[in-house]
Amino acid sequence: MSTLIDRTLLKTKMLAPAARDGLVRRDRLHRLLEVGQSGRLTAVCAPAGYGKTTLLGEWVRGISCPAAWLSLDEHDNDPAKFWRYAVHALDETLPEASLPRSIPLAKALPNLSIATFLDSLINELFALDKPLLLVLDDYHAIVNDEIHQSLLYLLEYLPPQVHLMIASRTELPFPTGKWIARQERANLSVPELRFTMDELEAYRAGMADIPLSRRQLDKLLERTEGWVTGLQLAFISLRSQSNRERFIEEFQGHNRNVADFLFEEAFSHLPADIREFLLMTSVVDRLNAAVADAVAERIDGRRMLERVNELQLFLISLDEQDEWFRYHQLFASFLRGMLKREDPEGWLRANRRASESYASLGLLSEAIDHAIAAREFPLARTLLEKHIATVFRQGELSTLLRWFGSLPEDDEWPADMKLLYALILAITGQADAAEEQLAAVKRGLARIQGEADRQEVQSGMLFVESNVIFFSGRFERWQSFAEGASAVMMPDSRIFYDVNYNLTEPLVRRTTLGLKGMLNAHTEAIGLGFLRVLETHGWQDSFIGLYVRQSLAEGYYEWNRLEESRTFARGLEPMANRIGLPGLYVPLAILRSRLLLADQQPQQAHEAIDLAMEAAEKHEEAQWLSYLRASKARVYLAEDRVAEAKKELAALGLSDKDKPAFNREYEYLTFARLLLRQRKFSPAIRLLEWLKPQAEREALLSSVVEISILRALAEHGRGQRAGALQCLREALAIGEANAYARSFLDEGSAAAELLQAYVAGEGAHGAYAAYAGRLLAAFPAVAPAGETKLFGLIEPLLESELALMNLIRRGASNQEIASELALSIGTVKVYLSRVYNKLGVSSRTQALNKVEQLGLLEERA
Repeated sequence: MSTLIDRTLLKTKMLAPAARDGLVRRDRLHRLLEVGQSGRLTAVCAPAGYGKTTLLGEWVRGISCPAAWLSLDEHDNDPAKFWRYAVHALDETLPEASLPRSIPLAKALPNLSIATFLDSLINELFALDKPLLLVLDDYHAIVNDEIHQSLLYLLEYLPPQVHLMIASRTELPFPTGKWIARQERANLSVPELRFTMDELEAYRAGMADIPLSRRQLDKLLERTEGWVTGLQLAFISLRSQSNRERFIEEFQGHNRNVADFLFEEAFSHLPADIREFLLMTSVVDRLNAAVADAVAERIDGRRMLERVNELQLFLISLDEQDEWFRYHQLFASFLRGMLKREDPEGWLRANRRASESYASLGLLSEAIDHAIAAREFPLARTLLEKHIATVFRQGELSTLLRWFGSLPEDDEWPADMKLLYALILAITGQADAAEEQLAAVKRGLARIQGEADRQEVQSGMLFVESNVIFFSGRFERWQSFAEGASAVMMPDSRIFYDVNYNLTEPLVRRTTLGLKGMLNAHTEAIGLGFLRVLETHGWQDSFIGLYVRQSLAEGYYEWNRLEESRTFARGLEPMANRIGLPGLYVPLAILRSRLLLADQQPQQAHEAIDLAMEAAEKHEEAQWLSYLRASKARVYLAEDRVAEAKKELAALGLSDKDKPAFNREYEYLTFARLLLRQRKFSPAIRLLEWLKPQAEREALLSSVVEISILRALAEHGRGQRAGALQCLREALAIGEANAYARSFLDEGSAAAELLQAYVAGEGAHGAYAAYAGRLLAAFPAVAPAGETKLFGLIEPLLESELALMNLIRRGASNQEIASELALSIGTVKVYLSRVYNKLGVSSRTQALNKVEQLGLLEERA
């Protein structure tokens, strides 16, 4: 089990149901499932009670193929939560090396697009060297179309060694027709799932106390039409029937009404204490002895569960230790309906006790759901305040929206929680809905008793409104708004400020709070204005205040306003070190190393990274240490210490044949720089081509610029001048719009030469020529050592020409070179002449000395 596993997830949702005594083995269905493994999808679709979960659970236990299991419910209609559960369910089946890649990527949702996440997951699945089965049980509980579309995307690109099995009460809510046409979808539905007579006789054999004739069994099979749960209910009812023949004759149909009748028939003959226990405990989706004691107000929950199991009352064990259980969904639905109908106060009490019990176990999501069901809104608020930071951190914004959307419209819900609802709506891009919530809070202001309380709510309104304006991109409106509101706009509750806005990124400017690289006068003014307001109210050291400072420091660095960047960075250090948020101290260390490099202080740059690495080594999530290793490699490259950079990156396990996921972009862009320094242009371009669509899909401006610049350098390095200038033009387009500078300057003289070529080609009045000229003027007069290696020639050597020089270094004759490269001796001589001209030499010895001096050849093994 990986240490990366999220402890807030319910392990029982990721386990196939435990084996039950007396289970009828359905070999004919197993054969159908086995045949279906040759395709990509098996759909087991039938109404409740046809044994779908039991069948798949038995199948999974009996095969040698690794299988990941996920039981779904209505609470999983959050894309971030759904895919977090799916990745963690795969924990036992994916290679251990892939977990540091897949799990942090799932944690990055929803700040990361689902498509980018799935691309990474699919790549990990492709790397499997053995078959894998992923089972999604009770998929009918999922109604979120974004999840449907993402699962369809996964299915479209599913690796051949992976098979998806979905159990649902309804037909799948996304098109799978083409997989049927290609014979890649297997289907099991009602006709296949109905009990046969052989299976019914096997089931009856375990009911020795209910002897039935073959004719009676035929009649039961006919009446139920093979409906498994109907047959189970009939046998339970038959136990209490004095006239079994009459019961069988009068039994009709197999629909839900019959289920209710049979459940009631079976239920009514149970002992009173069992009936009460079943009703009270039916409110929970999962229960153990402690939950049972709390909800049913008993002290013998374990024994009661044993009695229910002995009576075969649809209790399903969820683990091999028989610790956690659930009721069959049809049975639970019947019990809940009866409790709500006959004892509505009991329904509320049971939910309240369930909430308290789950909270005591640390299962706060379930506790909140039950508090809302119990209409215990003060309790829900208390639990939500404890849990909201965790849910924010997990990116389950859809879950938060569902919780807030479940709250009453009247004044029972406190204004600050309504304001939090508005804030989440703003963050998720629902500005109009957020403003509606703000309007509702405003309408209730007059009913708030006490001037101090009213002013606090007004402050919260102004704070949230400022965020609505900011996240909707209405920057000009924010400025005018803030000027009139700054004196009173800050609420007193810390929950507004201590949200961790960076869970995955090496730089804050890559996050939503950092506007993904957008920089302009409005964003600067908003950041500074917001900090002034925070300072006025004493919130300057809150998480949001610290992150805004870091975002500004990174922005000033990009604008080449280095002194302002240093000032903000120095001011951040004490708090960043004290609170220990890796999402803050790692970006700060990387920024400080860049500032020190800009000041020609590489040793101090290393020290800044080393200090952060000491802290990151204690952190469970490995990506922070990886970012710092990559940053240290960048310092080495700036010093022209290529061997040390290569060694540092080797610890990250990177390869130029990888298909890097978006969450490792920073490391791979560092690796691409190493490849450029080693003159390995084609592998570098392949990595950059893989990364760029992901950056564009995430709308991450800073990355698109960085990738385009590196691609331009690589194209120029292999002699593709037109391609190089086209890539540079793409970088200049975004760079000019955001006044980028350091993205170009930090690439050194190689970028300067390319910019000079661009200006020469475009002319003084060409597109972005003035901007390129300003960038050129900002370059230092003397480039750092080693940076002339890429472009120290009038025209770069092509890869074929570098291959020729490598052969010369090995002492190959013209004849041997011709044989190695499949060329004629005459062609070899022509190539040598071109190389001599580019190098400005006239002999082999001079040419070899020149390329060795420039470091153009690959390192010797």
